[in-house]
Amino acid sequence: MRKLLPILFCLLLASCREKDAVQPPEFPSGTISLIIEGKSVFVYDDISCQCSFDTSGNIFRAHTDDMGDYFFLGARRYSQPLKKGDSLTANLEWAVGRSVPQERTNVSFTVDDIDEEGYVYLWSSGSRIAAVIRIF
Repeated sequence: MRKLLPILFCLLLASCREKDAVQPPEFPSGTISLIIEGKSVFVYDDISCQCSFDTSGNIFRAHTDDMGDYFFLGARRYSQPLKKGDSLTANLEWAVGRSVPQERTNVSFTVDDIDEEGYVYLWSSGSRIAAVIRIF
């Protein structure tokens, strides 16, 4: 029996695991977008959208030409240059189809990836928000 106790203890420990961490969604590659709780809220379209990045205020803006759909992401500061694994805190505002604007403040993001074209893939596991922005 004494020889079985360590084996049983190891099996018990192996079965006790932390709740799986929330994983980022599949980011649309090379497309400015906002995904909240697994739902696409904004996807950039070259024909009907515009975007900008204000370096003095650290604000990224993406919107349709008529401003019916948009999202703004304003970070307290961006380390320059950003690199994978960096953290930043930002305020986020968005609207869909001329709906009442929604916002979340002090969202903690981690840079999940940066591609060669300047797209920055941000993920907030606590808020379940993914954003792809572009820094020009």
